[in-house]
Amino acid sequence: MGKHFLLFYALLFIPLTTLAEQSIGLKVLNQWRGGWSSFTVMESSKWFPQGGQRTELQKVEWVLKQQFQKITVRSPGHESYIMQRYNAKEGNYQRWIFDSNGGVAVWHGRWNRKKRTMIWKLDLGGISGMMKDRFVGKDKYASTILITNSTGQVLLNANVIHSRIKSEKN
Repeated sequence: MGKHFLLFYALLFIPLTTLAEQSIGLKVLNQWRGGWSSFTVMESSKWFPQGGQRTELQKVEWVLKQQFQKITVRSPGHESYIMQRYNAKEGNYQRWIFDSNGGVAVWHGRWNRKKRTMIWKLDLGGISGMMKDRFVGKDKYASTILITNSTGQVLLNANVIHSRIKSEKN
């Protein structure tokens, strides 16, 4: 009887710690919530030999009892769905990206509170990447994305400025 009571007692307090840790992660992710207009400049690279520019619209919302953020990204001829969350158990952020070209990627992030920057890392074996999202204000953040292959060849080098779209809900 004593063992069962001890197990029950321990299980009561495990979620409390997780909820406290989770709330820190949710506050960080809340910065992305809302609508964004994004302007991307891609430097010449293997995937974009001519470089290029693209404007995107993003909608970021909480789903699944605020355990995940769903990000819908749309631009002419391209669409992506992104799911991201804070993993309190591992103490990091996770991001899954699915795009209309069939691409799938998993990124792992760390938040730097002092710099107001999320540093995301990608490792697909022969392809690796780093993405930095730096908040420069409540309604603006800048991203830099660099993806390379195992020989160091640049596959993607992009800079993005995200501006919050004002609405009654923001």
